[in-house]
Amino acid sequence: MQQHWGDGLLPWQSTMSIDRRTFLVTTARVAAVAWSGSHLLTTSTEALTFYVSAAGSNSNNGLSPSAPWRDLTPVNATALAPGNTILFRGGDTFTGRIYVDGTSLPAGTAPITFGSYGRGRAALTNTSDCAFYAYNPTCGIRIRRLRFVGPGPSVARIAGVLLYRDLPGRSGHVRIQGCQAVGWTDGVSIGGWSGGGFDDVRVTNCSLSDNRDTGLAVFGAEFDSAAPAYANTNVYVGSCQAFNQKGDPTSARNSGSGFVLGSVDGGMVEGCTAYGNGSLCAAPEGPVGIWAYDSNRVTFQSNASYSNETGGAADGGGFDLDINCSNCTVQYNLAYGNAGPGVLLFSGANNEAHTGNVVRYNLLWGNAINNYSYGEVLVAGSVRSAEIYNNTMVAGQAGTVKSAAVAIWEGPSDVHLSNNILLATGTGPIVMSRAASSTSAVLFQGNSYHSTGAFSIAWGGTEISTVEAWTQATGQELVSGVASAVSGDPQLVNAAVSPTPVDANGMKLQIGSPLQAAGLDLVDCGPHDYFGTALSSPVSIGGHEL
Repeated sequence: MQQHWGDGLLPWQSTMSIDRRTFLVTTARVAAVAWSGSHLLTTSTEALTFYVSAAGSNSNNGLSPSAPWRDLTPVNATALAPGNTILFRGGDTFTGRIYVDGTSLPAGTAPITFGSYGRGRAALTNTSDCAFYAYNPTCGIRIRRLRFVGPGPSVARIAGVLLYRDLPGRSGHVRIQGCQAVGWTDGVSIGGWSGGGFDDVRVTNCSLSDNRDTGLAVFGAEFDSAAPAYANTNVYVGSCQAFNQKGDPTSARNSGSGFVLGSVDGGMVEGCTAYGNGSLCAAPEGPVGIWAYDSNRVTFQSNASYSNETGGAADGGGFDLDINCSNCTVQYNLAYGNAGPGVLLFSGANNEAHTGNVVRYNLLWGNAINNYSYGEVLVAGSVRSAEIYNNTMVAGQAGTVKSAAVAIWEGPSDVHLSNNILLATGTGPIVMSRAASSTSAVLFQGNSYHSTGAFSIAWGGTEISTVEAWTQATGQELVSGVASAVSGDPQLVNAAVSPTPVDANGMKLQIGSPLQAAGLDLVDCGPHDYFGTALSSPVSIGGHEL
């Protein structure tokens, strides 16, 4: 996000999201037109398996490893049927594009499978188009153990794997497993337009790197807050990596993100890592490691997002529930060393569609290193009815940037922050609110506050030096009229050392911490803490249940 806006608007306005959607659907339509005249030579109605090898011949029938085809020509010339499998010899490289045309594909319940045989992954490469394109598929699509190699992020003009539907309804059963995609605009792109989309999507154990815009992009048509509808349902992304998506330095829209879920109703990103993305994006809306927009019931859990950057002043954060996100949850995640916020809740739309979101049991350390008005958690814009609790936030200082544990910008209402550890290890304020937010807009209760330097809360331009003075002046940290804040050292194991995906024990509470069993009794805190420990009653404050 930008630090200042002369016209009074916050960044990431809905027009930017529309630009993003327009780009995606335009490239998909170009791909569809390019193959509209494809000639189908053969029809296969049986559950056959075809083999392709660089040592084969297109005069073979392709029905066994001893009689494989040589390249993609017979693959695209065969009208594939549900239940068919196409396997490419591991270690070989095949140039061109696989095209699955749903307009001529018979409907069926069995998927068409594409994968590798033998040792290793086969590679599919294309310098001018996709490597794989499924258009309005009428049966399931499975892609396994393939490597998709593009021409490079600076020259690529389309995704490596593109699944697109522009007919009403949803194509079902997408499985992308154990694949790699490198050198495209998006490594994998899945979505629809004109009432179309996908259901039952699973992307697992994939490595998506060195693409320009995103590792994985899920998208849909423009969001209507008066009649919310979503292109894609039941989307699962698990155990994937997205790294080195650097972004497009020439674009005015966001680029350089790891995982982006758009127009999704019912989704999860779990056990994934996003890192080293975004450094070339200089747009007024920036990249984020893992984020969602125009979506409902999306969960980000047990992920790590770190060392993500931005080439401009905007964003570069770890996680984000962006414009028009509702009933979403960010839990059990780790974010550290990002240029932007560890977790961002933002909506620039003047509506009530960003509502009912939860951020809990996350570890956030040393983020917001690019902009002093960010924080480990940043809440900005038309954010409604959000619950932020039991997170451990350790804010630091990078050069002259003195970030806060929590930052509040103009616009939120009915946002609650409870049972969080707010620890400042730099010289910045522990809480920064650009306006003197009322307790009906943002309410702090039962949180732990400690600064290793001079303590301050920046509240609407006023510096407040103690929690007690802040409570007296604003009504924050009162529960039934009684002060609820916990001041003093939370006694973390080692707050000075950056956590990592394999070792975040420094963010745990020490035995004897004053925060043990000191949390407020909240409704439905979930089953366990960040580390998997079952919750007690009352709970401890922060992301670790001692």
